[in-house]
Amino acid sequence: MLMGRLPAQGGSLIVNLDKLAETLAHAKACERLEEAVNAIIGPVPNERVLSLSREGQGEQLWQTSISRLEG
Repeated sequence: MLMGRLPAQGGSLIVNLDKLAETLAHAKACERLEEAVNAIIGPVPNERVLSLSREGQGEQLWQTSISRLEG
C-alpha cells in the first residue's frame, strides 16, 4: 500500500509520479524518483542521446566514404 490505497483489480496501474517521488523522499528511500528506478531496474538509457549519437556516427561514416571516393 505504497500510495495510501489498496491495489485495484485489473491489468494496469496508473501512478502519479510526482506523488510517488514525494512518498519515496518522505520515507527517505531516495531523493529522486530516478534513483528508485535505477535501484529497481538498473540504468535507463537516454534513447534520444543514443539516437543522436548513431546519427552522428552515420554522418561521419558517410563523410569518410565520400572523401575516400573523391580522393
